Amino acid sequence: GCVPPRLRRHRHARERLRPFEGGPQVKGCATAMPKKVTATIDELNEQKATLERAINIAKGDLEKQLADRLQALEAKLRSEVNTVQANLDKFDEGQAQVLESNVEKAVQAARVDIGNSEQILRTEIQALRPVIHDSIQGTREYLEGRIAEVDGASRDAFAQELQNLVMQFDQELSGTRGSLEATIAERAEVAAEALSRARAELESALDKARQDSMAKTAEAERVLHEALQTSVETQETVNKKMDTKLKNAVFDFDSHLADVQKDIQKRAEASAKALQEAVAKAERELAGFHQESDKRFEGVDAQSETLKQLFSDVENVPTRKIDWVIKEAASRLKVPDTIPEGEDELPAFGSWTSHPFDIAGARALKLELRLYRPVEPPSEDQHKGDLALFLHAPAGTHIAFKLTIGRASDTFEHKFRDKEPIGTRRIAFLKEQVHPTDFTLTLGVEILECIFAFEKKPPPPELPEEVEGSEEPPAVPLESTFRMQRHVNNRVLDQVKQQIDYFRKRTTRRIEWKLEEASMMKRCFARGAPMRSKEFDAAGIEGMSLVFFPSGYDTAFEGYCSAFLAAPQGASLRCSLQVGPQARELNHTFEKDGQCGRANFVRFEEAVDRDEDCIFITLQIEEAHLDLTAKMHHPPPPAVGCRSFAEEAKPLRPLGSTVKMQRTVDYLPHVMQEVKVLPSLWATKNTHELAVKVDGLRPIKDV
Repeated sequence: GCVPPRLRRHRHARERLRPFEGGPQVKGCATAMPKKVTATIDELNEQKATLERAINIAKGDLEKQLADRLQALEAKLRSEVNTVQANLDKFDEGQAQVLESNVEKAVQAARVDIGNSEQILRTEIQALRPVIHDSIQGTREYLEGRIAEVDGASRDAFAQELQNLVMQFDQELSGTRGSLEATIAERAEVAAEALSRARAELESALDKARQDSMAKTAEAERVLHEALQTSVETQETVNKKMDTKLKNAVFDFDSHLADVQKDIQKRAEASAKALQEAVAKAERELAGFHQESDKRFEGVDAQSETLKQLFSDVENVPTRKIDWVIKEAASRLKVPDTIPEGEDELPAFGSWTSHPFDIAGARALKLELRLYRPVEPPSEDQHKGDLALFLHAPAGTHIAFKLTIGRASDTFEHKFRDKEPIGTRRIAFLKEQVHPTDFTLTLGVEILECIFAFEKKPPPPELPEEVEGSEEPPAVPLESTFRMQRHVNNRVLDQVKQQIDYFRKRTTRRIEWKLEEASMMKRCFARGAPMRSKEFDAAGIEGMSLVFFPSGYDTAFEGYCSAFLAAPQGASLRCSLQVGPQARELNHTFEKDGQCGRANFVRFEEAVDRDEDCIFITLQIEEAHLDLTAKMHHPPPPAVGCRSFAEEAKPLRPLGSTVKMQRTVDYLPHVMQEVKVLPSLWATKNTHELAVKVDGLRPIKDV
């Protein structure tokens, strides 16, 4: 009626693995449902580590118990075999058959005992496995129910961690079961091999034992019975020790599990309270962050728009010219042939407007192309073309620009005060300006100078903070804007070049003209046929040139060559003109366009440089000034010429006036005087034709 030790161990194991107090109900249990418990990730990790350590301890104890039991069985079998082997030597030959049967019975008993032990171990392990699995499943459901009451974000993390823990625990149990089964199988194979070897040895020994006396059988049975009794007693002692150790381990585990449960409940309550406070604080901070973010995003949008406009300004300020290319212009540009709604006649022109663009600091400019239809009678500029180009700009834009239609262009300077555009008259025909290959029409605007006025709002000022205890209200900042003018001048380089050229003209005092191939000049240029240099500017006087007659002027002596200086009206010069080695002083005022020089300047042979076969002509200006005269007419106002009904009044004639201006060039130091070298070009005609005669030349006596 007593419970066997193995069954007691099985019962203790079931009690050890029952669900902890307050946990989920295992199937078949009737304990009350405890209060809801929540836990954090760290607490679950600690519980997981504790369970893993308990599993490892139980696994180690089971493996150790199994190894001890197998070693005891193996030692028992070896002692029995050794005892039988020792006693067989004393048996009589007549008792060999009895001994053999006894040995067979002992072997069968040992096999049955080993099989029963193995079956009991398998039964215990199989019985423990569903209990452990049910306990783990119940624990997992309990923890999932508790974690579900926490915040949604923590619930997923806890469930995932618990699921991983269950899976890991199942894997550990599966590994433990597999290792136990493998160990049992290995030990069984070793025992079977040992029994096989023992049986072989016994069978070999039986041949010898049959010759022993039957008297020794009783002694052998006695010794064998004593050995078996000792083995059973030893095994029962070992089982009692193992039961005691297992009870102690189960008690320790139950007490530790209860402590862990209480600690988890306390931590869960603390974490729930902390979570509620953190959620409330996070909601308050999030609301404030949303307000601050909205305000900052509004500022960022305004700054982005400002930066976008600034980038556009940076891009368009250095832009000087824009071309508007119209594709398929010949077929797309047509004068409307239908009367618009609300009008009485066909429109005089077709109009096309470009997209707005920014250029040279100005914004929102547009080009407008107009294609006019021919009218009868013809307009005053109809013969010049049928295309006109206009520019639209915001009011307040002061701009100097050049409009281009194909190869035709016109320049304007205008300050826009309203929405009316400014543009060209008819300056080109459509069929002439369309490109012959790709059929495009190129329109352009080039900004020479631009003054663009616009308003810019400053950033909103920060409101001053109220001072506690102050009765005066905080000062409110003024609302204001900046009115700005952007000035872009693309004519600076041209103007500087013009001034530099003018300064170079003022500093040029020496002109050198080299005439090559002097030996052929008299044969190519007959008497009265001149060689005229390129026009040059020097000493502030423009449009001067040198005139050389290799065979002499009409009134020159035979063998002499003539040289003259041509200058514009109003020029007064004091200079030196040199041909070869001969120099002549000239001091003359040109009352009209003409020449000044000498008909008999020098003999031609003396002027020629024999080494280089050339003639050097040099003009050195010492002093020069230019008188400019402008005549004007001043008509009287209309009221002065009113007629009376009583007496016929005479019409008044406009009054004349003259304005004189003298441009004088001061003396320059030698280091600032520039030498201008004229190209040595011959005249294209070298015969005695009238076209070769230099206009304005007069006889020497008139000069």
